[in-house]
Amino acid sequence: MKLLLVSDDYWPNLDGGALFERRLANSLAAIHEVRVWAPSTTGPSGVQRDGGTVITRVASRSLKSNSRYRVARLRPLRLWQEFRRWKPDVIHVHNAGWLGLCAMALARIFGVARISTNHMTVQQVALSAPRLLRNVVLEKIFGSYLAWFNNKFDAVIVPSAYARRLALELGVESPVSIISNGVDVDYFIPGILQIGESQVDAPLRIVYVGRLDADKEVGALINLFKSIKSKVAIDLTVVGEGSCRTELENLVHRDAKRTDLNGLSIVFTGPVPEAEKRAYLQKADLFCLSSRWELQCIAALEAMACGTALLVADAGALPELCPDGSTGWLFDPFDADDLVRLIGSMTREEIAIRGEAARAFVTRRHSNEATVAQYERLYTLIVDEPEAT
Repeated sequence: MKLLLVSDDYWPNLDGGALFERRLANSLAAIHEVRVWAPSTTGPSGVQRDGGTVITRVASRSLKSNSRYRVARLRPLRLWQEFRRWKPDVIHVHNAGWLGLCAMALARIFGVARISTNHMTVQQVALSAPRLLRNVVLEKIFGSYLAWFNNKFDAVIVPSAYARRLALELGVESPVSIISNGVDVDYFIPGILQIGESQVDAPLRIVYVGRLDADKEVGALINLFKSIKSKVAIDLTVVGEGSCRTELENLVHRDAKRTDLNGLSIVFTGPVPEAEKRAYLQKADLFCLSSRWELQCIAALEAMACGTALLVADAGALPELCPDGSTGWLFDPFDADDLVRLIGSMTREEIAIRGEAARAFVTRRHSNEATVAQYERLYTLIVDEPEAT
């Protein structure tokens, strides 16, 4: 089968959606003929090979509000020629951006089956906009656009029940199905504890992995931990890069000069290679996230696969990864006392037990193999029996 995956936010970007798209493309390329359309990482257009995947890099420019991302400079004639020459069996669009729009229009013109996967909420998009534009009006405008865009597809895929509910509330009328983003459970595995690493009196090692952008609410997370610094010894490691990194580092350094951070250590690593990210997840006692807008959270899946228990906000799709508290703990992101109570009541044994349960949970329900198999079944169904979707 010839599959065209289209994304305005693709590898080497390090956010969860981009990493998932690359993993999906390379997994599918083992069996199918897979091409990807994505913005150029340097500016000029070109063709790149990544394993078995052929990537058409469309000429691009930096996004003014966030220079880490690039926006495609549309060349409709070139894309039309490539589409007509290759003519895929299915297009799978991962963003409602310029490339996604172009691919959707070409697929409709040539009668090609169309699938859309959504990776961000309306609130996340609004928070990624310049501060002056962040308001309810922008959320409503983008929400209407997102519904219109997804209604042009034969099927819409979301990673969680929460994400499906949001899509229906926006007015998406195309069939909406749930397929997990999945995680490579053969790569993300529990680490081997070194002697002395699990001492009872050692600080609680907590890690956050992900973008350092406004929608991730890492500042709120840091403030929550500052409120309990005198009660529990905590080592908080923040792994990732983003538009708020300097602001967050300044917040920590300013408070370190002004107040006593005894009992709380905060380290920013910046962006790290996959192997180093895995090592941080393996060494942590808990993976923590206070964002209220997660449609699933791939970093949380990776942490769980490493046998690391969750300490996440009781919001968005995160409770779906922590059913009945079996894989970790849920907390109220607005209530510091709730976090204090939870951390104060934890034991090392409970953390280890829930970490083991987290590994079992993702292996059983969120493996990459299961995700790829579900997408393959959908591709086949939508090509052979389009009315069935």
